[in-house]
Amino acid sequence: MRFDESFLDQVRGATDIVEVISPYVKLKKKGQNWFGLCPFHNEKTPSFSVNRERGMYYCFGCGVGGNAITFLMEHDGMSFTQAVEDLAKRAGIPLPKRDREPGTDDRDRLRAALEEAARFFEENLKGPGGERAVTYLKGRGMTGQTAKAFRIGWAPDSWDALLNHLKKKDFKEKDLEKAGLVKAREGGGHYDAFRDRIIFPFIDRRGRVIGFSGRLLSDDEDAGPKYINSPETPLFQKGKVLYGLHQAVKHLLKSEQALLVEGQFDVLTLHQEGLKSAVAASGTAFTEEQARILQRLVDRVVLLFDADSAGLKAAWRSYASLVGEGLDVVFAVLPEGEDPDTLVREEGPEAFQERLRAAQSVVPFFLDRLDPPLEDRGAHDRAEAARDLLEMVRHDSDGLRRAMTLQEIAGRFGLEEADLRRGLEELETSRPTFRDSEDRGGQRGTRDFRSMPAREADLLRLLLTSTTARERLLGELGPEDLQHPMGEAFFKALIKETAEGEGLDLDRLLEQGPSELRGLAAWLLQEEVTVSEEEAEQRIEEFQNAVDTRRRKQERRRLRESIEQARLAGDEATLARLLKEYQEMHR
Repeated sequence: MRFDESFLDQVRGATDIVEVISPYVKLKKKGQNWFGLCPFHNEKTPSFSVNRERGMYYCFGCGVGGNAITFLMEHDGMSFTQAVEDLAKRAGIPLPKRDREPGTDDRDRLRAALEEAARFFEENLKGPGGERAVTYLKGRGMTGQTAKAFRIGWAPDSWDALLNHLKKKDFKEKDLEKAGLVKAREGGGHYDAFRDRIIFPFIDRRGRVIGFSGRLLSDDEDAGPKYINSPETPLFQKGKVLYGLHQAVKHLLKSEQALLVEGQFDVLTLHQEGLKSAVAASGTAFTEEQARILQRLVDRVVLLFDADSAGLKAAWRSYASLVGEGLDVVFAVLPEGEDPDTLVREEGPEAFQERLRAAQSVVPFFLDRLDPPLEDRGAHDRAEAARDLLEMVRHDSDGLRRAMTLQEIAGRFGLEEADLRRGLEELETSRPTFRDSEDRGGQRGTRDFRSMPAREADLLRLLLTSTTARERLLGELGPEDLQHPMGEAFFKALIKETAEGEGLDLDRLLEQGPSELRGLAAWLLQEEVTVSEEEAEQRIEEFQNAVDTRRRKQERRRLRESIEQARLAGDEATLARLLKEYQEMHR
């Protein structure tokens, strides 16, 4: 159902596009615009521009562009209706009463079920059945305030408590299964996916529950896995989610540094102690997608993993993904047998901050953990240690940092940098890095609008901003008068938009036009355009003259080709007629 234009104008006017995009991208102001790393393609240098006054964004790297509504549609996969409703709710604008559009509320039903499940778990934690869970949480140092902030709950020891609760709320079992809340029985029916577990909701950056992680109250291995997560669903892909990101995002943007830990309790305790930039991968090996999420928000990541072998392996894997995205990565040193959760409670936040400030770069961290140490190794084992370090270096996408790290390795091992570079080249030839193996075809292709002739870009920009230009030129010119294919397509779109005499609705073009045309409109309007009526008339005349000149040249070329064909065919009558036309054209 189409929203009333006055309602859409109210929503657009009340929306600050910088605030909408900031939770996803670390934006820095340069002149009139804000710039950051594009959330739609992988890049190392910020080319994503946001203009607050115009309410538009544009990426000079991949060519995407639009307004706040299209950002939510393209980035979060919302429909137009869902994006408008989301922005209206943020601005406190009441939604008009209307019927639901068929097919648009599938994800909404899943979100509603997950939200109701989260409330159910929260209420159970507060109720008499949740006493064991509360006692456990208090034993881990958790306060009620932290539990409330992170919406911690408890799933009762029942096969169908959640199922029955949600069925009473008119949720269908097929939707509950799709949301990962229940599982199908072999003989028919369903049962609760989470039973007798402390529940940690995964929350997206707009505060919506998208999945859960559940921890057993007991450490008894016979009771089942200590942690289980929601399965992959239309809303939850664990390799694209960081636990605690919703609560941490403002602090990440402010500090420009993330604390990456392994588990939920590490995140909870660090936030409780004032270290609010902590996030965790939680239940999955750290992925490149998670690294990209952090890359758009911070410059530096401190790894805070357990000092055991499993923790070190996880740290190395995370390091490779993070430096592959150009992030500065350091390792905080934790004592054997300690994790961030227990250590910050024992030491206190100030002493823990000292550990963060003393975090090591990759070379000293690696060498301090060599067993036997470097000085006690023979040539073969020293070479193996150097290769292991080069394996880390090869993932780093920052060329200058790679060079400095090679210098450091050369100094510590007593090797020549040239030898290390050769070793690095051999590794890169035999094993592709994350960056080398990345599927660039899956990213948005670069739309090089800059190849458009300047005169055509000026024409389209004038048509977007001047009613006089549209009235004069759209009827006189045709799409064929533009040489750039995107310019031709855009001209056709402008003709279609104004065909019914309603004038140009730029917002509608940005929100509902093809993505390439949205990007072109955003690119054209990046440049400040203020044209008086007199200037508009002058430019219109210039465009008309230029088009007339090009048309005459094209007609002369056509005549010359036809004259040549008539001469070769010996068609004297046609030849005489064409020569007469050609002579008249040159008078």
